[in-house]
Amino acid sequence: MLLQEEIKNDKVNVLRGHMGTSQTIFCKDLVVGDVVLLEEGDRTPADCILIAEMDMKVDQKQFFPDKLGAELAAKQCSYESKEEDIEKNPDMILLQDSIVMSGSGKAVVLAVGKHTLKEREIALEQDTNKNALTIEKQLTPFQRKLEVLADIIGTYAKLICTASLILFSIIWLLHVLFG
Repeated sequence: MLLQEEIKNDKVNVLRGHMGTSQTIFCKDLVVGDVVLLEEGDRTPADCILIAEMDMKVDQKQFFPDKLGAELAAKQCSYESKEEDIEKNPDMILLQDSIVMSGSGKAVVLAVGKHTLKEREIALEQDTNKNALTIEKQLTPFQRKLEVLADIIGTYAKLICTASLILFSIIWLLHVLFG
């Protein structure tokens, strides 16, 4: 999970202005009423309500640990009838740090910063337990793969640099001795 201080430098696409143009802004600059554009792999930057979606599935299991089988919650704006809406999708709320696993959509920001449900729960937990551990950032599967790739590239770069340094040192030494 991300604390608000850790995500303040992350960027998000929003619709702003009288023309409704898409802009990329920092999460710390979000305000209530902004329309956030969400795509596969994005984290919800604040508490939002879904207003448009295309086959969106959202991972909110961190907020509902008691539901064992529900790893992904399908979020849909509207079904064809009111009864289906209530039965299949009782809420269209996307909580902060929910991960969009598939699909895309638009959501209106309802709460930001310390006013989000997650931040209020963290503050309440820290008030009740002064020795509580801080919540660490959970990496997405894509971020884990990128870290592995970065480690591999870093290892090869170190090997190439070391071999080049040794080779150039030997050549220089031979040039000095026999030159």
